[in-house]
Amino acid sequence: MLWHKNLVDDLGGKKPYYGFACSPLVVGDVAVFEAGGKEASLVAVDKRTGQLAWRYGKGEAGYSSPVSCKVDGKWCVVALTPAATLAVEAATGREVWRHPWRASPQSSATAPLV
Repeated sequence: MLWHKNLVDDLGGKKPYYGFACSPLVVGDVAVFEAGGKEASLVAVDKRTGQLAWRYGKGEAGYSSPVSCKVDGKWCVVALTPAATLAVEAATGREVWRHPWRASPQSSATAPLV
């Protein structure tokens, strides 16, 4: 898909060893996925226009697909990256919580369970 290449270039990332494997998660008006770049680890694009809605963190992309859940009444995205398990608000990308850990990008293919 062309948007993968553009976001990799735009966000200073690189294609993961096995390529991009996560499934985009549609929550409300955005599609969220791991971009894995110096400028953003997680990104959301407007599901109608493809325009970047928000970006979060920095770091490599893993192979895990994000999941959604409600935290304090707000829809959130929970993601498992090679550096952390984290939750961000789906609408804004604001961090809700984060638990650091370290895994190789090749071993971070499990989906978080909420």
